[in-house]
Amino acid sequence: MSKLKRVLNQTEIEGLADELRSLQGAQLQEVEVEPSPELGGKKPGALRLGFFLPGGVRWVIVDYDVLMPALIVFPKGVAPRPLKKTKLRRPLELFLRSHFVGSRLSAVGLRVDLGRALDLYFGPERRLELHLFPHGRNVIAHATGSAVPTNSSGNERTIAEFKPMPHATPENSARVFSEVRTPQAIFEEWTASEQPLGEFKGSASGDPNAAKAASLDILIEKKRKALEKVELEIENKSRTEFRAVGEWLKAHQTLDVPSEWEKWIDRDRSLAENISRLFTEAKANDRKIEGTRSRAEALRKELDALSSGQAPAAKKRDGLLEAADARGRTYEIASDLVLLVGKNATENMMILRKAQPFDLWLHLRERPGAHGILRRARGRVVSDQELRLAGVKVAEQSTKKRAAELKGEAYDLLVVECRYVRPIKGDKNGRVHYTNDRVLRLKL
Repeated sequence: MSKLKRVLNQTEIEGLADELRSLQGAQLQEVEVEPSPELGGKKPGALRLGFFLPGGVRWVIVDYDVLMPALIVFPKGVAPRPLKKTKLRRPLELFLRSHFVGSRLSAVGLRVDLGRALDLYFGPERRLELHLFPHGRNVIAHATGSAVPTNSSGNERTIAEFKPMPHATPENSARVFSEVRTPQAIFEEWTASEQPLGEFKGSASGDPNAAKAASLDILIEKKRKALEKVELEIENKSRTEFRAVGEWLKAHQTLDVPSEWEKWIDRDRSLAENISRLFTEAKANDRKIEGTRSRAEALRKELDALSSGQAPAAKKRDGLLEAADARGRTYEIASDLVLLVGKNATENMMILRKAQPFDLWLHLRERPGAHGILRRARGRVVSDQELRLAGVKVAEQSTKKRAAELKGEAYDLLVVECRYVRPIKGDKNGRVHYTNDRVLRLKL
């Protein structure tokens, strides 16, 4: 479904060309490809171009709609919602990042030979061809003798010489059309669609309340889904029968349990070992259920506050993350214990270098994966149970998507004071030297 009510006409495209000329001299800084809005669609939906100007980035979007392609020039101070990060990169995006990013927009020309088309020039050897007529190859990039179309159909075009095309201003051509939309009107019509490609920061109309309301609705839906997931987790954890099976074994003194309980029995262990293990698992499961219920209660309170129109409280960034200039992940192990896990090897090293000497460094022994920094007050004694809770988080981040499959697997957790951990100089994989370590056994 198109976001525009009708195809851009020639006069409107000339107006957009004039709007783009205000960006001449700006450096192309961002290139992103949005996914298609079609359910299950594999084709790209739009191309985003971010031009750096004093005061921020000015965004331009080329909508790939087959019937009504559009060129949207965002007003100053308005930006599209950040896209979900993905490792998948389309050829056009890779080509633009390689040859165009860092170049400055030098000229904008109209393609009078093609009709509703524009050329964006980035110096004499780089040109971005924008086709704004239906069923066209919407974007073709040319650089140093090569061309990459958005799809492989048709013949590739050759590079045109650096000759900006003559153009007619909207004032001279407006009489041809009875209704001509300005670039601002085109932006507002496109963003007002019921099925936008993305939500936007700010408001083109200057009404911040509408943007806040839309953002609040999205957040409420996100919290509602999170609550449903947590409630399902409580239900699944409550179905475990560790205690019931343990009580049965204690009463009957045999491992010949009813068939439905066979999965809870470890035949490689004795009766006494099975009883001890089942009661230990039952206690651990009870703690997990209690923690999950606390999370569910917190989500219910957040939902109630959001539903009543209260803005969400801003999360305070951990001081160590801020000092290390890292995003990282934060887990509260106890009221006075916080675990920090970097999102990559670089962040791990940045956090480690800023940690206090008496903070604890956690890592799975002889396994690649996440580093954890357990922040504590000087002299604070951390119990084995608290270390295992933190270690499970480190193990989950190390195994990532395989964490669910590896449930029940045992790991050795290295626990070292940060003063005894030294990054290997010049190593880019986050490896370290350490001494005075302690090893703790834990299960996922």
